[in-house]
Amino acid sequence: MSDRLEDNAPTPRGDRLIEGIDYSVEHYEEMPTRSKIIAELADRVKDLHELDNRLAFKLLYFLFRVFARSPEAWELVVAILAGYSDGGKSLAVLGDERGHSKQNVHQTRERLLETLGRTFPHLMKTLREIVGSMQGRPHEGREEGES
Repeated sequence: MSDRLEDNAPTPRGDRLIEGIDYSVEHYEEMPTRSKIIAELADRVKDLHELDNRLAFKLLYFLFRVFARSPEAWELVVAILAGYSDGGKSLAVLGDERGHSKQNVHQTRERLLETLGRTFPHLMKTLREIVGSMQGRPHEGREEGES
């Protein structure tokens, strides 16, 4: 897959920036949840752009490239960037919670890392270290053992 936007990439349609999102509401409290999340995300991207005018674009482009390669890998990368972890749970516990074996959880992670490695080989060591440590630390703002 090339690094440029594909012809079939989602684009704004009609009078909406994003399909199904209503920006006509004047008061934030009245906005649908999806619109609030998008507004917050856009505001944070704008903040990042103000700190470093290229970093916001680089982040969005990186996330697009990951998603274009594998939506499952995108979920892993977003979880890493958001600081989520598996709350110190073992692969066996994670597998039980998801109805899979610990081997399946491990193999899925390995497959996602290999997918990411084909596109971003320079990040492999760091990604492996982060994914390996995700089991050992709870997400900031969560209680130990909470998911």
